Amino acid sequence: GYVEAALELALQIERRELPEPDAIYVAIGSGGSAAGLALGLAAAGITTPVYAMCVTSRLMVNEPLVHRLMRKTFAKLIARDAGFPDVVESAKANLHLDRGELGDGYGWETDAGKRATVLAAKEGIELDPTYTAKAFAGLVRDATSTSQKRRLLYWHTLSSAPLGPLLEDAPPLPDWAVRYAAAQ
Repeated sequence: GYVEAALELALQIERRELPEPDAIYVAIGSGGSAAGLALGLAAAGITTPVYAMCVTSRLMVNEPLVHRLMRKTFAKLIARDAGFPDVVESAKANLHLDRGELGDGYGWETDAGKRATVLAAKEGIELDPTYTAKAFAGLVRDATSTSQKRRLLYWHTLSSAPLGPLLEDAPPLPDWAVRYAAAQ
Protein backbone atom coordinates (compact mmCIF):
# COMPACT_ATOMS: atom_id res chain seq x y z
CA GLY A 1 0.00 0.00 0.00
CA TYR A 2 2.77 2.47 0.82
CA VAL A 3 4.62 1.69 -2.41
CA GLU A 4 1.45 2.74 -4.22
CA ALA A 5 1.07 5.82 -2.01
CA ALA A 6 4.63 6.90 -2.82
CA LEU A 7 3.95 6.45 -6.54
CA GLU A 8 0.87 8.65 -6.11
CA LEU A 9 3.01 11.32 -4.46
CA ALA A 10 5.48 11.08 -7.35
CA LEU A 11 2.63 11.61 -9.81
CA GLN A 12 1.50 14.70 -7.88
CA ILE A 13 5.05 16.06 -8.07
CA GLU A 14 5.26 15.28 -11.78
CA ARG A 15 1.96 17.13 -12.36
CA ARG A 16 3.40 20.08 -10.41
CA GLU A 17 0.61 19.86 -7.85
CA LEU A 18 3.33 20.20 -5.22
CA PRO A 19 7.10 20.60 -5.29
CA GLU A 20 9.40 17.70 -4.52
CA PRO A 21 10.02 17.84 -0.77
CA ASP A 22 13.51 18.14 0.66
CA ALA A 23 12.66 15.55 3.32
CA ILE A 24 9.73 13.36 4.35
CA TYR A 25 8.89 12.45 7.96
CA VAL A 26 6.89 9.36 8.87
CA ALA A 27 6.40 7.27 12.02
CA ILE A 28 7.96 3.82 12.08
CA GLY A 29 6.83 1.08 14.44
CA SER A 30 7.28 -2.26 12.69
CA GLY A 31 8.81 -0.88 9.50
CA GLY A 32 6.27 -1.66 6.80
CA SER A 33 5.03 1.85 6.04
CA ALA A 34 8.49 3.38 5.85
CA ALA A 35 9.91 0.48 3.80
CA GLY A 36 7.08 0.74 1.26
CA LEU A 37 7.33 4.50 1.10
CA ALA A 38 11.08 4.40 0.44
CA LEU A 39 10.68 1.70 -2.22
CA GLY A 40 7.91 3.55 -4.04
CA LEU A 41 9.80 6.83 -4.05
CA ALA A 42 12.94 5.12 -5.35
CA ALA A 43 10.93 3.37 -8.08
CA ALA A 44 9.62 6.76 -9.17
CA GLY A 45 13.14 8.23 -9.25
CA ILE A 46 12.56 10.48 -6.25
CA THR A 47 15.65 10.76 -4.06
CA THR A 48 14.05 12.69 -1.21
CA PRO A 49 15.34 11.33 2.11
CA VAL A 50 12.73 9.68 4.30
CA TYR A 51 13.21 10.20 8.05
CA ALA A 52 11.42 7.38 9.82
CA MET A 53 10.82 8.51 13.39
CA CYS A 54 11.14 5.42 15.59
CA VAL A 55 8.36 4.78 18.09
CA THR A 56 9.67 1.37 19.17
CA SER A 57 12.98 0.10 20.51
CA ARG A 58 15.94 -0.95 18.40
CA LEU A 59 14.95 -4.56 19.12
CA MET A 60 11.61 -4.04 17.36
CA VAL A 61 12.71 -1.90 14.42
CA ASN A 62 16.22 -1.56 13.07
CA GLU A 63 18.02 -1.23 9.75
CA PRO A 64 18.47 -4.97 9.06
CA LEU A 65 14.78 -5.61 9.74
CA VAL A 66 13.63 -2.75 7.50
CA HIS A 67 16.05 -3.78 4.75
CA ARG A 68 14.67 -7.33 4.92
CA LEU A 69 11.13 -5.91 4.60
CA MET A 70 12.25 -3.97 1.54
CA ARG A 71 13.72 -7.08 -0.10
CA LYS A 72 10.59 -9.13 0.68
CA THR A 73 8.32 -6.38 -0.64
CA PHE A 74 10.43 -6.07 -3.78
CA ALA A 75 10.15 -9.84 -4.32
CA LYS A 76 6.36 -9.56 -4.17
CA LEU A 77 6.38 -6.59 -6.53
CA ILE A 78 8.61 -8.29 -9.07
CA ALA A 79 6.40 -11.40 -8.91
CA ARG A 80 3.42 -9.23 -9.94
CA ASP A 81 5.31 -7.07 -12.43
CA ALA A 82 8.60 -8.33 -13.85
CA GLY A 83 9.33 -4.78 -15.01
CA PHE A 84 9.33 -3.26 -11.54
CA PRO A 85 12.77 -1.68 -11.11
CA ASP A 86 15.24 -3.10 -8.61
CA VAL A 87 15.52 -0.07 -6.35
CA VAL A 88 16.15 -1.76 -3.02
CA GLU A 89 19.67 -0.33 -2.63
CA SER A 90 18.63 3.24 -3.44
CA ALA A 91 15.58 2.91 -1.16
CA LYS A 92 17.86 1.72 1.66
CA ALA A 93 20.16 4.69 1.08
CA ASN A 94 17.27 7.18 1.25
CA LEU A 95 15.65 5.80 4.42
CA HIS A 96 17.02 7.07 7.74
CA LEU A 97 15.82 5.70 11.07
CA ASP A 98 15.71 8.49 13.64
CA ARG A 99 15.42 7.65 17.34
CA GLY A 100 15.57 11.26 18.48
CA GLU A 101 11.91 11.50 19.45
CA LEU A 102 11.42 8.04 21.00
CA GLY A 103 11.57 9.31 24.56
CA ASP A 104 10.96 6.60 27.17
CA GLY A 105 9.76 4.20 24.49
CA TYR A 106 6.68 2.84 22.83
CA GLY A 107 3.43 4.31 24.08
CA TRP A 108 5.07 6.97 26.24
CA GLU A 109 4.31 10.59 25.44
CA THR A 110 7.16 13.04 25.05
CA ASP A 111 7.20 16.76 25.74
CA ALA A 112 8.16 17.42 22.12
CA GLY A 113 5.26 15.22 21.00
CA LYS A 114 2.85 17.17 23.20
CA ARG A 115 4.07 20.46 21.70
CA ALA A 116 3.79 18.97 18.20
CA THR A 117 0.22 17.88 18.95
CA VAL A 118 -0.77 21.42 19.93
CA LEU A 119 0.93 22.88 16.86
CA ALA A 120 -0.68 20.36 14.50
CA ALA A 121 -4.12 20.87 16.06
CA LYS A 122 -3.93 24.54 15.09
CA GLU A 123 -3.77 23.32 11.47
CA GLY A 124 -6.59 20.81 11.96
CA ILE A 125 -4.27 17.79 12.11
CA GLU A 126 -5.01 15.21 14.82
CA LEU A 127 -2.01 13.36 16.24
CA ASP A 128 -1.74 10.41 18.59
CA PRO A 129 0.98 10.33 21.28
CA THR A 130 2.41 6.92 20.35
CA TYR A 131 3.12 7.34 16.63
CA THR A 132 2.19 10.48 14.81
CA ALA A 133 3.10 13.04 17.50
CA LYS A 134 6.66 11.70 17.56
CA ALA A 135 6.94 11.86 13.76
CA PHE A 136 5.57 15.40 13.66
CA ALA A 137 7.91 16.36 16.54
CA GLY A 138 10.87 15.19 14.43
CA LEU A 139 9.76 17.41 11.57
CA VAL A 140 9.33 20.40 13.90
CA ARG A 141 12.73 19.73 15.48
CA ASP A 142 14.48 19.68 12.12
CA ALA A 143 12.51 22.61 10.71
CA THR A 144 13.54 24.81 13.60
CA SER A 145 17.15 23.60 13.80
CA THR A 146 18.30 25.39 10.67
CA SER A 147 17.95 28.84 9.21
CA GLN A 148 17.79 27.30 5.75
CA LYS A 149 14.27 27.21 4.34
CA ARG A 150 13.37 23.68 3.31
CA ARG A 151 10.24 21.95 2.05
CA LEU A 152 9.45 19.27 4.63
CA LEU A 153 6.59 16.82 4.18
CA TYR A 154 4.89 15.12 7.10
CA TRP A 155 3.37 11.76 6.13
CA HIS A 156 0.34 11.26 8.35
CA THR A 157 -0.33 7.62 9.26
CA LEU A 158 -3.12 8.11 11.81
CA SER A 159 -6.14 6.10 10.77
CA SER A 160 -9.52 7.78 10.91
CA ALA A 161 -11.32 4.43 10.82
CA PRO A 162 -13.82 4.13 13.68
CA LEU A 163 -12.69 1.47 16.13
CA GLY A 164 -15.95 1.35 18.08
CA PRO A 165 -17.52 -1.44 16.00
CA LEU A 166 -14.37 -3.56 16.38
CA LEU A 167 -14.30 -3.05 20.13
CA GLU A 168 -17.96 -3.96 20.71
CA ASP A 169 -17.17 -7.68 20.55
CA ALA A 170 -13.83 -7.42 22.35
CA PRO A 171 -13.44 -9.26 25.64
CA PRO A 172 -13.52 -7.11 28.79
CA LEU A 173 -10.25 -5.73 30.09
CA PRO A 174 -8.59 -7.69 32.89
CA ASP A 175 -8.83 -6.14 36.36
CA TRP A 176 -5.16 -5.09 36.36
CA ALA A 177 -5.65 -3.11 33.13
CA VAL A 178 -8.71 -1.33 34.50
CA ARG A 179 -6.79 -0.40 37.69
CA TYR A 180 -3.82 0.81 35.63
CA ALA A 181 -6.02 2.97 33.39
CA ALA A 182 -7.75 4.49 36.41
CA ALA A 183 -4.38 5.32 37.99
CA GLN A 184 -3.31 7.26 34.89
